[in-house]
Amino acid sequence: MELTKKMNANTLKMIAVITMFIDHLGATLVWAYLLTLEGDAKQDWNTIYMVMRWIGRLAFPIYCFFIVQGLEHTRNVKKYIARLLIFALVSEIPFDYAIAGGWTLEYQNVFFTLAIGLICIWGIKEVEEHMSENKKQILIKTCIIVLGTCVAYLMNTDYSGFGVFAIALLYLFKEKRGIQCTVGAISFMWEITAPLSFLLLYFYNGEKGRKINKYLFYGFYPIHLLLLAVLKIIFFGN
Repeated sequence: MELTKKMNANTLKMIAVITMFIDHLGATLVWAYLLTLEGDAKQDWNTIYMVMRWIGRLAFPIYCFFIVQGLEHTRNVKKYIARLLIFALVSEIPFDYAIAGGWTLEYQNVFFTLAIGLICIWGIKEVEEHMSENKKQILIKTCIIVLGTCVAYLMNTDYSGFGVFAIALLYLFKEKRGIQCTVGAISFMWEITAPLSFLLLYFYNGEKGRKINKYLFYGFYPIHLLLLAVLKIIFFGN
């Protein structure tokens, strides 16, 4: 019961932010340092690197969950989508330099995945609200999910089509938290630690929590990537 009281939206989002930072710290600075090592030192730092990436796997399922929650509570879906796309564009160069060491069109940041996922479940919601025939609903919703996953795959966004598919699954099973979290955990089984996120999400109490400006969560993504990119260039040259 005590855990249920504490698991409000801002608490879960802070967990996502912290674990994401640990993940990206490992993927950038620790990885760059690891490449300079040999022997036992390299093995030790490789273990540190792997642990940091495992911790980081907790973040994305939480973001997916709150995309679904966001659709249910937003007053303006179009503005919500626009906000995600704006931050996707703002984040792209810091993302490229932090992760890839330079600007590239080959791999896009996670805001694009979240935006495509939101568009996908918005389409599903519209079908549910405006189409009564069950067979047509199933067909069109399936087409929307396939289209969304294909777009993310072709753009090669972070988590790719799988991320969009995961958001769609969480939306489709949103009415029953236990089933939603079980399906979500199963869908993330390919990442060792990611299913653990759903133990926390199961206890989400539906409350926002202490007032925190939502743009702090949005802005943290490009800002921390920019910082990591700068530090990577200073210490490792790329």
